[in-house]
Amino acid sequence: MANYIFVQNGNAGYEEATITIFEGNIRQGYGSGSNPTAEEKIVEVFSHEGDHDTNQQAINAIKDRQEGKANNYNVEKPAEALGDQVMREIQAAKAAKGKKRP
Repeated sequence: MANYIFVQNGNAGYEEATITIFEGNIRQGYGSGSNPTAEEKIVEVFSHEGDHDTNQQAINAIKDRQEGKANNYNVEKPAEALGDQVMREIQAAKAAKGKKRP
């Protein structure tokens, strides 16, 4: 179980958070020449997982559930939205860069 500390306004936060991404698993699905690339997918996954560690509503929901309290907040929805947003921005930047080439 995670250790919590109280942060701004008395909200709970993680004492420590670690995000582990298994690069090999991602590379199996997003090999050389894929779109998105494995590197881009890693950034998307990190953004998604980072939301779980920084989104106050998600932190509260996870803590409540660990303590046996009911909390129906969908922790995946905002994390997925953030990952999707990051991937859209990566793809838009790639497209813009490609248009600048002579």
